Amino acid sequence: MAEVTASLDIDRVENDVRIYLSDVSRDYVLEKGKELKSAVVRLIHERADINTPGGLADSIIGDLFDEGGDAWGVHVSPDAEHEAQGLWFEEGTGLFGPRGTYIVPRTHAFMWFQPRGAARSVRAIRVQGQEGKHPFRDALQSINL
Repeated sequence: MAEVTASLDIDRVENDVRIYLSDVSRDYVLEKGKELKSAVVRLIHERADINTPGGLADSIIGDLFDEGGDAWGVHVSPDAEHEAQGLWFEEGTGLFGPRGTYIVPRTHAFMWFQPRGAARSVRAIRVQGQEGKHPFRDALQSINL
């Protein structure tokens, strides 16, 4: 009988999805890992405001590893360069993130930025942040194990 354990591991360092399967073939685990990676990439493309080449969706990697005996695992996550971006995209930022606080400038009284699509820059004392898009969680729920 196949045993499946799937988890979403989010902490301040790493954002990934892991699947562990026992009593199934290596090829089956590899196939499920590819499905999971494809689902994560598809969801990022659907939910990101902007998708540039070399961005978060292109950074998603999937690794197969041997758990010993008849158990295999698949680990799907952003590469090292995009870990923080993947974490923010999954969890959200500011009021919507794990800290639940406004984003405020660290060194100056105001933040200056130009919102996407705006003609002028904006000066702000604080910003709310953005809600998480949850591509890793939803991809894990969408594949049939």
